[in-house]
Amino acid sequence: SKAFSLAKSVLTKRSKSFYYITDDELINPSESVSIRDE
Repeated sequence: SKAFSLAKSVLTKRSKSFYYITDDELINPSESVSIRDE
């Protein structure tokens, strides 16, 4: 059961980090575009 919970926590962490990365990718381009507009 410990191994299962550990694997589950790892999967959730990976999924969260994946969402954070996608959020950064969505935010960074908009920031670069705003700087180019200036």
